[in-house]
Amino acid sequence: MLSRVLKNQDKSEANIKKLNNLVTSHSTSIKQLESQLRQIIFVLNPRQNGTLPSNTVVNPRNEGGGVSHCLSISTRSGKVLEESKIPMYVVDERLIAVEKTKRVMTKW
Repeated sequence: MLSRVLKNQDKSEANIKKLNNLVTSHSTSIKQLESQLRQIIFVLNPRQNGTLPSNTVVNPRNEGGGVSHCLSISTRSGKVLEESKIPMYVVDERLIAVEKTKRVMTKW
């Protein structure tokens, strides 16, 4: 009886050693995969840390028309102001916008 228990204990210890070796090899493989994934991310995303991607559109409405200010603003939420007709007057070399109509917020 005692010899049988000792044999089972030896088998259990051998199995535990095999499992420990297997876990060690898996953790090494996981570390290598993490390293490879970091390299792939670096290749696919060359943007430097701390910078934002720029995808601006220059003067999206009316292509400028000789006026050097913002012509269109859109938000990420989808809210857009209706285009209003604001006459521009030059006074003392400054552009002054006189709004005759109110802008109405619309939702998409």
